[in-house]
Amino acid sequence: MDLVMDMAPVDTGQVIFVVAEVEVVDPKHERHLLRVVHANCLMTYSGVVDGGSGLVTLFVVIVMKQVPIPMLEIRSDTKVLSRTSHTWNDFLLIDAYCGIGGLSHGALSFE
Repeated sequence: MDLVMDMAPVDTGQVIFVVAEVEVVDPKHERHLLRVVHANCLMTYSGVVDGGSGLVTLFVVIVMKQVPIPMLEIRSDTKVLSRTSHTWNDFLLIDAYCGIGGLSHGALSFE
């Protein structure tokens, strides 16, 4: 497991697309710590990230520096897609067999 992505083919100033897990959220949005999914490496990101996000896709971000840890920043055309983590309250359970309600009764015990 590499902690730093191999940035040799990526030049400073290059625009990239990244799918990453949010490791640490900076409330000031100056430097978030992200783990790039496909490379399992750490990067910092300066820009807005939803605090409840577990996974983000960053479209059109610029590489500001490569070492010691790659640093990404937003541009005017950057797009961020966030996916939040789900809880059991996010799911609606419908009991397919409405007889005694065993399935729904058992599932409710996990709340």
